[in-house]
Amino acid sequence: MKTIILLLFVIQVRGQIISDDKTKHFYVAMGASVSVGELLYKKTNLHGISSLVGILSGIAITIGKETIYDKKLGRGTPNLNDAIVGCFGSITGGMIHRISIDIRDKHFDSKNNQEAKILQFKNSK
Repeated sequence: MKTIILLLFVIQVRGQIISDDKTKHFYVAMGASVSVGELLYKKTNLHGISSLVGILSGIAITIGKETIYDKKLGRGTPNLNDAIVGCFGSITGGMIHRISIDIRDKHFDSKNNQEAKILQFKNSK
């Protein structure tokens, strides 16, 4: 979890430095996708569903920003390419989240398997 928080912080700081609008859309959508997926995973422990909901929430945030904030409220310039890049960022964030879950589970299973072997060895004596 600490790694994900650090990653999100680095992405946000980098988004402040990079002036390319498309890159900001990509990183914000990716961060939203990973954040929502991780929060849902912590609450429900559902692997695929949490990543999918994270992706969908990132896409919803991206499209909502372009249609509501930019177009309807007139506070920005609506751009289809921004929405497309944001959707790709959401998908990337969902994949990163899913991979991080698999890595954590593999590490956890490996650790439990080692502990079980140690207990089995001690009990066999």
